[in-house]
Amino acid sequence: MHGPGQNSKASNQGIEWQFNSPEAPHFGAVFERIIKSAKNAIYVSLKAADVNDEELQTVSLLIPGL
Repeated sequence: MHGPGQNSKASNQGIEWQFNSPEAPHFGAVFERIIKSAKNAIYVSLKAADVNDEELQTVSLLIPGL
């Protein structure tokens, strides 16, 4: 997923990558919990619906606090 020029493309868009320190993997738990909460909210909202990218984006914008 990471190819040549990806960093320059990201920096042109104002994206700055920040990675967890390998010596402190426990810091990633916060991110994992946020992802789990977002997934649960989406699963509850969509149930077993088959949606496309645009519909998923709309639902994610409509879920309060997501």
